[in-house]
Amino acid sequence: EIIGVIIVKKSNGVVVPNAAVTLSPDQTHSPTTGELPEQSLTKTNNTDANGRTEFTYELEAILNVDVVKFLGNDTLVGTDIIRLLKGKIVTKVVEIN
Repeated sequence: EIIGVIIVKKSNGVVVPNAAVTLSPDQTHSPTTGELPEQSLTKTNNTDANGRTEFTYELEAILNVDVVKFLGNDTLVGTDIIRLLKGKIVTKVVEIN
């Protein structure tokens, strides 16, 4: 299995608990099969008190990372890309603002 770790921080470096983190493939049709990507690759978790969340996948993948955090009337968002590699724990820090 392959583990992707996302750590969410504000631009000032403070970690963000309870942010919703979604990993998902590009929603484009495969050039070879014309099919959309496997929907089971899309997963959402919330960050813990340390701004961290972990995802487990069976296969290597390049996935979009979308982060949303509601703070009062503000919505903080951030995006990035993570490349999951077999046999590795891949950690990505995503900044939201």
